[in-house]
Amino acid sequence: MNTKSTNKLLLRFFKSQRFVEILRFAAFYRDLTLSSAAKRIATALKMSESTVKWHLRKMREMKLITCGDKNNPYKPLRLTELGWEVFSMVEGDTID
Repeated sequence: MNTKSTNKLLLRFFKSQRFVEILRFAAFYRDLTLSSAAKRIATALKMSESTVKWHLRKMREMKLITCGDKNNPYKPLRLTELGWEVFSMVEGDTID
C-alpha cells in the first residue's frame, strides 16, 4: 500500500467512530493475539468479530499495529510508533 492511499484510508477511518473505538481497544488489549483481541473488542462494542478483524487487518496494512498473520499467528497485537501517534491524536481529539 503506497503512502498516498494509506493517507486517504487514514483520513476516511478517522471519521469513523467504529475505527476510533477499535483503535482504543487495540491499545488496551495490546498483548493478545489478533483473534483474542478481536473477540474481546467485538463483545465490548457489540459488533461482529469479522468486522473487528477487518478493521484490525486494515490497521495492520496502514502500519498502525503489528500482529500475527498466517505465518506467525501468535505474535501479540501492538501499536506501532505511528499507531501511538494516531492514538494520541484520537485521545486528544485533534482530528477535525
